[in-house]
Amino acid sequence: RFHMSLGWKSQLRAFFIQPYNGHTPKERALAHRIYKLEILGMPIITAFWLVFATAVSYFTAGTPPAGAAPPAVRHASAASAILAAFTLYQHMYVATTPLETNAEIFGVMQKVGRWVFLTRQVLSIQAIHACLTWAEVTEVLPSARILTHSTAMIVGGLGLFVWIQFFTLVWPDQGFKDTCNGWKKKKVPFTFVTAWLHIPCGPLALLDVLVLKSRGALLAVSPPLPVLVGFLSLYALLFLAGVHANHYLTGCYPYPMMARLGHSLNRKWLAFAAVQAGVVNAFLLVMWLAARWGPAMW
Repeated sequence: RFHMSLGWKSQLRAFFIQPYNGHTPKERALAHRIYKLEILGMPIITAFWLVFATAVSYFTAGTPPAGAAPPAVRHASAASAILAAFTLYQHMYVATTPLETNAEIFGVMQKVGRWVFLTRQVLSIQAIHACLTWAEVTEVLPSARILTHSTAMIVGGLGLFVWIQFFTLVWPDQGFKDTCNGWKKKKVPFTFVTAWLHIPCGPLALLDVLVLKSRGALLAVSPPLPVLVGFLSLYALLFLAGVHANHYLTGCYPYPMMARLGHSLNRKWLAFAAVQAGVVNAFLLVMWLAARWGPAMW
């Protein structure tokens, strides 16, 4: 639950600024490195996503029909881009940096910072996608339409995955609860901020497909379902490969439940990868069905 005992003022303040300044020299050094990696990582993931989206767009079923978006959609696209960008900013510069007392999290961020977490990657992709959507909806960059429409269901599937999986796997985990309690003792609303950072992912995904995208254009451009499944599965495998590469370098995993799977490629890891790929594609299927039979704004 949210620790309201910390006071609404402290939670509101933690919405905009890093709420803790009692770091040790080693913790401050890691925080400085993390902030550098935030800046270095954004152009890299932006380039990666543009290449990934371009590859997906090669399998589009057609060309998006031209048509001006209604004013309400333009306003909604601006709100979506602002919310996605602000949530990413919060994850980059407001979320607490790790303490030495949490050895696993302190260790896992040593090489690539927060980029090892799926949440960071998905928040970045959603922000890039939302800004491109605003640009094409408002005709600032109409050429982005084929990229945003061909990848809308993949981005939506990732958003739903992070949204649901955080509250079903990470939220009830004892290691996460211990971390929350440790920050609570320091008067930091870690539980509130961390929960909030994962909440917009799902609503942004649904808003994008049901409101911001022209239904005709979305169905005309979106690649066949097997192609979408293939690309999303590829992304999931790349993420897990990155997790293992980071573990090789740091000896740590980004999520507590991963440590219980062992430290080598074994049956538990293969089963975990298969299940997670199946789950993320199940959320992709939800977006695919919503794009066909859900309510549409235009």
